Amino acid sequence: MKNTKELKKLLLDKINPIEVFSKELSVKKSDLEITEEHVAFCPFHNDEEGGTPSFGFNIITGKHNCFSCGAKGNNIFSFYEKFYNIGFKKALKKMYSDYIRPIIPYSTVREFNTTLLDSPKALEYLTSTRLLSLEVVESRMLGYDGSRIMIPMFNKFGFCINIRKYDPDSSIKMLPFEKGYGTNLLYPNDNIYTSETIVFCEGEFDALVLESNGFKSITRTAGSKSWNKDFSNDFAGKNIIICLDNDEAGKAGAVIVANELKDICKSIKIASIPIKKKGADVTDFFTRYTKKDFIEKVISAAEIFSKSAIKNSGFKKEEFNVSLLTASESKYYYKSIKLKARVSGKEVLPYYLPKKVNITCRNYEEEHINCFCEPGKKDKSFNIDMWNKDVLKMISCTDSQKDKAILESLEIPKSCKASVEILEQGNAEQVRLTPDVDFSDAGKFVARRAFYLGHDIETNKSYNFKGYSVPDPNTQQIVHILVDKEETVDSLELFKINKV
Repeated sequence: MKNTKELKKLLLDKINPIEVFSKELSVKKSDLEITEEHVAFCPFHNDEEGGTPSFGFNIITGKHNCFSCGAKGNNIFSFYEKFYNIGFKKALKKMYSDYIRPIIPYSTVREFNTTLLDSPKALEYLTSTRLLSLEVVESRMLGYDGSRIMIPMFNKFGFCINIRKYDPDSSIKMLPFEKGYGTNLLYPNDNIYTSETIVFCEGEFDALVLESNGFKSITRTAGSKSWNKDFSNDFAGKNIIICLDNDEAGKAGAVIVANELKDICKSIKIASIPIKKKGADVTDFFTRYTKKDFIEKVISAAEIFSKSAIKNSGFKKEEFNVSLLTASESKYYYKSIKLKARVSGKEVLPYYLPKKVNITCRNYEEEHINCFCEPGKKDKSFNIDMWNKDVLKMISCTDSQKDKAILESLEIPKSCKASVEILEQGNAEQVRLTPDVDFSDAGKFVARRAFYLGHDIETNKSYNFKGYSVPDPNTQQIVHILVDKEETVDSLELFKINKV
């Protein structure tokens, strides 16, 4: 058993003494909920012969005392020890299994493992097809039940709380040990406590392949887009390299994991498998390359997690053709839109808008959470994404407000105490848009405020624009951000008076 103190605290937090006393003393819970102190027949001696109960207990603290035989204790643990005549650690283990989650006996795990080691075909599959080392197969107690590979799941206390059963040829490849055991877990769980740098991958076999090649790895047993909030604190202060499958689900899953851990880990990097095959994973990589290649092509090429990617990850590049009238509808909030409109006016002076910046960590000498810096460097350059929904915060503001908006947009941790240097400026022009003249659409004239991110826009001309709509951060009025344009001809310019 591991982490006894933490296990004891967990049991105290999760188990209500009323549950224990009700079950073991065969007393209705409803009878115990009336008051804090109770008396029942003592379970440690033949109390019922006298006809008077002598065992007193407290349903809040778990304290108990028999006024007849003297059996007593200060909590439910000592009660369990005496009731089942077992030691303290065994009492903790039994309480966990009885009230938190059922534990699979180690003898069962050992039996499956022995069967695997005596099954050459199953063992060959793991070492040749799945590329696992025999050392990892034995240390992780992998097993075989005659039809499926057995992968035991141990928690931080050393208890086996599930055995995942894998059959590559079945329509349902992975099954839990039994009904009720299939919960989202970290695997191999112990790596999170024994290493500062961990590769977070997708699937148990990818984790075991990495471990077979000398990397500390971990995965979760549910899908790529799932996350259990209880996982997060275990990653505190760790350096995480997220390397999920090379497909859309894997990319989205990497963002979910990074977002959950961004304020907890010391550093986060996102790696990709450099194989063009859709859905390529860690195992695919090691069928082609070596451990040295993984370091050079995957780990060294991993990018420091840019949390601004999370902030803007909701942006949809699907384009919607809209009119100036409909562009302000809520369904087009932060969607890519195309519209035709006439520039009826603009402000005299344009604004500067940062296009490229250099961020310097002024707290580089001190260790702090999730610094953006790479090893040996205290600064990094970033391009400002013009499709960033916070771009308006960098326009028409003071220098300090602009720097703050840039740091927030890139989500640089406050602990970096970072400074901003503008390396390259762009322009933003505030314009007034009116609909392209259409004599068949009388009565639907509107005027809209917009910012064109550039400097070469002319008034009294019509354009086909691409952009998106967001609220002004100061007034919440809708503003159109125009990132691209193409000059066109409107109905007014085509209008001619014919001679009669």
